[in-house]
Amino acid sequence: VPKRMPTPVPRGDARGGAGEDAHPAPPAQSSASSSSPSPTGKIVSSKGGLRVNQAFENVSSFLKGRNFPGTVRVSGSRPGAATSAKTPARSGRVSASAAAAKRDETGPAGDGERRQPAVGAATAQPTATAACEKNGAAPGVPTPSGGASAPTLDAARTAAAAARDTPRDGLGGAGEVAGARSGSGAAPVTAAAASWTNLHSARDKKFERVLAEPIVNLKELGELVWSGCPVERRPICWKLMLGYIPPNADRREEVLGRKRHEYNNWVQQHYEIDDAERSEDELAILHQIQIDVPRTAAVVHLFHKPEIQRSLTRILYIRAIRNPGTSYVQGMNDLVTPFLAVFLSEVFTADDMNLWDVSTLTPIELCHVEADCYWCLCKVLDSIQDHYTFAQPGIQKICFKLSELVRRIDEQMHGHLKREDIDFLQFAFRWVNCLLLREFPFSLVPRLWDTYLAEGDSLNDFLVYVCSALLLKWSDQLKKFEFQDIIMFLQHLPTSTWGHSELEIILSKAHMWRTLFGRAPSHFLR
Repeated sequence: VPKRMPTPVPRGDARGGAGEDAHPAPPAQSSASSSSPSPTGKIVSSKGGLRVNQAFENVSSFLKGRNFPGTVRVSGSRPGAATSAKTPARSGRVSASAAAAKRDETGPAGDGERRQPAVGAATAQPTATAACEKNGAAPGVPTPSGGASAPTLDAARTAAAAARDTPRDGLGGAGEVAGARSGSGAAPVTAAAASWTNLHSARDKKFERVLAEPIVNLKELGELVWSGCPVERRPICWKLMLGYIPPNADRREEVLGRKRHEYNNWVQQHYEIDDAERSEDELAILHQIQIDVPRTAAVVHLFHKPEIQRSLTRILYIRAIRNPGTSYVQGMNDLVTPFLAVFLSEVFTADDMNLWDVSTLTPIELCHVEADCYWCLCKVLDSIQDHYTFAQPGIQKICFKLSELVRRIDEQMHGHLKREDIDFLQFAFRWVNCLLLREFPFSLVPRLWDTYLAEGDSLNDFLVYVCSALLLKWSDQLKKFEFQDIIMFLQHLPTSTWGHSELEIILSKAHMWRTLFGRAPSHFLR
């Protein structure tokens, strides 16, 4: 006999009882083994759980007064157990679950592009299915029995973190979804992960659109790059953000050819000569570079190959000879490594840097990569030149600002460091000198540098906030340490197992604090 039920109300809380995807019948037809009508007319679970009672009341109020033909079994099942229901007769009205599936196809509000149905998502039924689980599982979250509907926001975030933290290569690229690799014992790709992949695809299309313009809008590109570049687009994005190549597409080949030729001439003029032709200062510079190059990025095998070390030596030596004001300072060798890794990725097709056989590079290919690295290094060093002049005043200034910012954000932490006679220069000097390259796994460095290069001339200011976010990450722990333990901890940060999600948190906090303090210096005042 058809039951009368109310007009549909807006979708309920995703974590509560009823939503548009759940359509249980009123309690008159419910199973006696699971629930029974009480004298007051309310459904009471045989197990007496308040949570189940509340869920049943929500369902009853939702369905009250609606015409709903058929019989539906409503039961309070164990966590993870599948619920059963008889499918009602097909009607001319579009079911709520079908409407939900329709929304899931079009993607979240404001996405701007139509999203394809997620891989692995459950097929929407033409009629409503009644289900009310005792554990209160949100609609759309896959259950152990295998049932799933549209992915929830929390599920999407979890899957996205798993995808980001599974590195595809050494260049900070998008990772595979956990469990998607053959032989893995983890669950297969979820609908949430697939939806997140679609979002990344939409973002990649934005990069494609911006880069396809005859004259690239550098401001728009910078906004995209700040949040991270796709691996295959990183080389051209970096060159554009640094001004190494012009935004006008018609002039790029000519500019690239001229700059590469110019660098090659300098190598022949200054490097490929006998030591007898060098001055004492030049010999000292070359000797120091040759000492530092083998120490560069000790855990990355790529930078210990002879061909790469020779290129690194030439880049640093030409930079020192052409810029006597800064010459060569230890730490500059680390700043070349992101460019070498990223620009070599244009030549090699393998995702894993350990598979790159640099001995197969032609002289022309190696010369082009080397020249690109040289010019991009110069662009970065020119923006932070006072880091490497006499007494390195730029680094001292940043360390002072770092101390003031920490005092304003976490006064107890700042006071503890002062009581332990900790000078910020003792640990932050290396952070600033190498732009924090040594404090993160190398797989995260390209992602970090996406943001650095998008900052442009504001890199120095933003670096203060990144250092603050990194230091205060361990504020509670450091407050329990004494002098020696603090110094040892800050010189060997436990970041070796970090993934992209941890780095994103640091960058987000840095951006938030710059928004609060960067444009309002008086906020530093008590």
